[in-house]
Amino acid sequence: MRGDDSLGLEIIKRLKNKVSKNIKLIECGSVPENYTSKIKRFNPTHVLIIDAIHANIEPGAVYITALENIDESFTLTHTLSLCFLSKYLEKTLNVKTLLLGVQVEDLSLGSGLSNKIRKTINDVSDILMEIFNETFK
Repeated sequence: MRGDDSLGLEIIKRLKNKVSKNIKLIECGSVPENYTSKIKRFNPTHVLIIDAIHANIEPGAVYITALENIDESFTLTHTLSLCFLSKYLEKTLNVKTLLLGVQVEDLSLGSGLSNKIRKTINDVSDILMEIFNETFK
């Protein structure tokens, strides 16, 4: 991975074994479309996709939206496949999909997570853990 691009995987790793069993966490890496059968087996009502974004906003800023609301003002590291995946899951499973995007700071090849993104990962992980554990007991 390149720098801050692994932020979604890091958030999932922090949430593993810390949220309700009613929440299925899947580390999809760079090929989320390969996990549709796993998602189907879980039979969710909602799918939250966590990914790095380029939205010309402050690094570390969090953006939550339906993937259908994405316009050319920002891109994802998986833009085409995530939009396609979202539509596919919504049509075949009748689920609601949302994107939780975090504005990256550094995508240099071989670099680790930037300090600003590490802080955002901690904050987002804590908030999601609280929401998931309160909502899906």
